[in-house]
Amino acid sequence: MASTTETPKKLLVIIGITGNQGGSVAARFLSDPKWRIRGLTRNPSSPAAQALSSKGIEIVSADLDSVSSLTAAFQGANLIFSVTNYWEPFFRPDSRAEAEKKGITCRRYAYDVERQQGVNIADAAGSEGVVGGLDEMGFVASTLSYAKKCSGGKYQELYHFDSKAEVFPG
Repeated sequence: MASTTETPKKLLVIIGITGNQGGSVAARFLSDPKWRIRGLTRNPSSPAAQALSSKGIEIVSADLDSVSSLTAAFQGANLIFSVTNYWEPFFRPDSRAEAEKKGITCRRYAYDVERQQGVNIADAAGSEGVVGGLDEMGFVASTLSYAKKCSGGKYQELYHFDSKAEVFPG
């Protein structure tokens, strides 16, 4: 009698699965029988998260401001796709208020938030708390070029580029 043992599916963890980039990555891997998907989101009960869950994606609540939250969500991952959202603080009154309280522009505040979230993601992915860490899994980060360096200092405030580039320099 032949063995019916199936090879276990690999696990892809997608940060920002309810957004354009994360959603596109999910759509691609949903049709690949070798992969299963875990999507990270702030709000698992959102309509977008529920729609993805109905397609068989495991939806997990995670906080990009919490390394421990991310470390737990990365357990068992074979591949992590990471995208951060520089623009999100612009639509949050609490972020605008915090920027004002700190005496900085909302643009600079968004840079600080996105940069720290990127660091948190990298720290969690490479931590001892994630079995195998980066030695055992792949890590893909959506990033941009470092505008300040590429322009020879001409562009000093392209924060939406530089926040990503400082975490994942090319």
